Amino acid sequence: MAWYSKEQHTRFDALPMDGLYFEIGDLQRATKEWTTGKKCPKVMFPSGHSYELVEASPAPDDVFVRLFDEIDLPYYGTRDYAFQRINDALSHSDRLLYFVHKIDEDGLIVWGSNRAEQLHITYDNEIAQLTNVIPLSDNAI
Repeated sequence: MAWYSKEQHTRFDALPMDGLYFEIGDLQRATKEWTTGKKCPKVMFPSGHSYELVEASPAPDDVFVRLFDEIDLPYYGTRDYAFQRINDALSHSDRLLYFVHKIDEDGLIVWGSNRAEQLHITYDNEIAQLTNVIPLSDNAI
């Protein structure tokens, strides 16, 4: 997870992003003492599920949502751009065991090789933004 000192300014502080919040590490002191005095940027989607935000470069619009330990999708972008990023990551690694499939005009389904973790991801292609992430059960596909 990307934890920052609570006093440290991050690119996420001023982003106009629905659902943006910071997990405060002081509240986790009993289980994760190393998070004391730190914050972690997250975004909550309409599904009610939240995911960590990560930055990949100094460009202000390069904000990614960490869905799995190895899979980060762009918050700003289209469904096809996200699909290409996942496929690029998978083609350059022999250890990533994830699959991705396009659905409709705006969606992706991403799942691991054991199909235990499945996500339905939706983008608004007109405004180029990730709009929802919904975890699915094994029999939902």
